[in-house]
Amino acid sequence: MQPIENNNFLKKLLPLAIATAASIIIAQPQKAWSQEPTDSDEESSTVVYQAEFFDQYQPFSVNDMLARIPGINLARGGGDSRRGLGAGGNQVLINGRRVAGKGNEGNAQLSRIPATEVEYIEIIRGTSGDLDVRGGNQIINVVLQQAQSSQSYAYELNTDHYHDGKYQPGAKLSVTGQNRKLNYFLSAELEPRWEYRDGFESAFDVNGVLSNTVNRDEGRDAWPTTLQANLGYEFSRQDTANINLQWNDNDYDSYADRILTDFSVTPAARTVERDTIPIEQSSWEVGGDYMHVFGNGNRWKTLYIFNDADNNSVRSRYQVDGTLLERDLFLSNVERTRERIVRSSYIANFSQAHSVEAGIERAQTTLDTSLQLGLEGTPSVGERFGGLAAVTDS
Repeated sequence: MQPIENNNFLKKLLPLAIATAASIIIAQPQKAWSQEPTDSDEESSTVVYQAEFFDQYQPFSVNDMLARIPGINLARGGGDSRRGLGAGGNQVLINGRRVAGKGNEGNAQLSRIPATEVEYIEIIRGTSGDLDVRGGNQIINVVLQQAQSSQSYAYELNTDHYHDGKYQPGAKLSVTGQNRKLNYFLSAELEPRWEYRDGFESAFDVNGVLSNTVNRDEGRDAWPTTLQANLGYEFSRQDTANINLQWNDNDYDSYADRILTDFSVTPAARTVERDTIPIEQSSWEVGGDYMHVFGNGNRWKTLYIFNDADNNSVRSRYQVDGTLLERDLFLSNVERTRERIVRSSYIANFSQAHSVEAGIERAQTTLDTSLQLGLEGTPSVGERFGGLAAVTDS
């Protein structure tokens, strides 16, 4: 199988769509008015934390606010790696709404939504027909401030100090606002992922005599970039639509240097090896939903998600002799995962406390892989196998 080529058109289109969405949003900052939350009665299973409760902790993001609420790690933990969507989904809602996405879902946005935009946070134990998820034993509902026209900016600059003494800067920027019937949330994130490991291994034979040692250094320098856009529009009191966009890019190089010493021979034999592993990771996701509310309060809602992720790596191992490098292993691994999900449901209310949801969902997951392994030998088959002899081609 030939290595799978990236869909360059879609990869270039998504950042352009996000940038276009940011450029068309022009809103003059005005004084915003907030709606008062409805107090739950004493027997309710919902606990409400007003935004003023968190002022003493000086939070920057919603994540900082949730860190001050005990007993919610269960709802926040874990990723959404299962196939399809289902009625349960993730347990984080924004304004009572389930964000249509896998990578760009509610839980992933908690570190990007500024605390100044939050009106209150609900911790709901149980389920409700008014919510976009079912069967949750604990749900976090982040309710944002409402305004006729408003816009706010939030940014974060940070520096990570690693154990080897290296400093790496990072940054986050987000724009949140509302312009009449349009609400939007845009964010960009650049976070370093530096890693360095220094290890030493010793092996002994059955008699306790030193057999061999391995002295290794490993490192990588990654700069993952994430762009997100969440747009919502209220056509009327009965009809609303949302679209969510996300683009990730994370190309980096990693390496491993090893000194292997064999004490089973005299004199001891020393071998120096070096691995280079360039990695290309990228993904994009488009999700959205449309909801119509009927006159009797029943609702019809449709969600869709399309995503594409590429993960390509090439490992080359070299034998080092002074300044000379001789490749003796080549391993190329190409992986592409695509998802197409459509879900439509109808929610009927029988009473204030009871409702039923019926719907249909179709999910398609496609995984394409390619593997090439080359080792020393003859005949050489060219750069497809790193100039080595082909062993595996699948």
